Amino acid sequence: MKVAIDQNGNLAYINQAATNQSFFCPECQQPLIVKTSKKGRKYFAHYSRKVNHQGETSEHLTSKSQIYEWAKQRGWHPQLEVSLPLIDQRADILCQIGTKVVAIEFQCSPLSAEAITARNQGYRLSNIQCYWFLGQRYLKHLHTNKIAQFTHWHQNQPVLYFWNINSGNLNIKQINYYNYSRHREKTEINLLNRYCKNNANRHQLANLAYQHGHILCCCPLFVHDINVRLPLLEEEIVEWRISSLLALETYTVHSWFSLQQWRQFLIMLGHWNPFPCISKDNFQQMQNNLIQEWTMILKKQGIIEIHNNRCVIKRRALWFDTVEQKLAILNKRLVK
Repeated sequence: MKVAIDQNGNLAYINQAATNQSFFCPECQQPLIVKTSKKGRKYFAHYSRKVNHQGETSEHLTSKSQIYEWAKQRGWHPQLEVSLPLIDQRADILCQIGTKVVAIEFQCSPLSAEAITARNQGYRLSNIQCYWFLGQRYLKHLHTNKIAQFTHWHQNQPVLYFWNINSGNLNIKQINYYNYSRHREKTEINLLNRYCKNNANRHQLANLAYQHGHILCCCPLFVHDINVRLPLLEEEIVEWRISSLLALETYTVHSWFSLQQWRQFLIMLGHWNPFPCISKDNFQQMQNNLIQEWTMILKKQGIIEIHNNRCVIKRRALWFDTVEQKLAILNKRLVK
């Protein structure tokens, strides 16, 4: 351990520690002793090896101390390891930024969406705004569900906060779920065909398409998604879009929805990832953008028409008969 709390309650680094001082663990508040390794390096250690650290790593301790100093330089009056008994939580760092009380949580180990949601709800009950700073683990390996879990709203856009332990600074990164590719449609066609047997949800969707007289990977080309976007849905965007086309086929031509009914219709067809670190309004804004985009595509293709605040079904989408037929048209488009 490289960081401790001294007898005056201040942050103490091991290279500044004197052996005649008293030091305490920032996690469990138990007394620490200064020791020297076989390589001659000093470190803080507990008197008893039985003390439970709750799995706190060297990266966690070092980063928290860096964040503490970083917040202190900004005049945010940070406090380390603040106990909040009313909500039975302990904040890594608690700051006073103007009139706002802000908690900063540093996360470098796996944490479930349920745990993040519960902690955020606890902070909201105490009128505390919480920010999650991610460590090196997440910088290297960040799956789509984790992107959703740790997404924050900054300057009217979704971002992730990464703490750089090497520079001791915060990096704010815009989220690029995947990059635009002219060949992504071809990749998706192959994936739809290849993974139906190994993916239960996709297999179910393939069966549903078959019941409607279609082959899943022969869906219209406009269904495929090539944009940079957030992982709002647990499934791929192309699967959600296919589900909506198949659902529309259960209605007769000239059937209509109110715009609110149309929105709810599309929402009910998707499995939406939780975004516990952003407000409900901001999540709905992202959700509405995705729905509006798909609505405009369907309108452009003549599948629906928006008239007098109604969404009217004009015709059914045309599916390809074979994958080869679909790929031939796609290849001609890519050559242009």
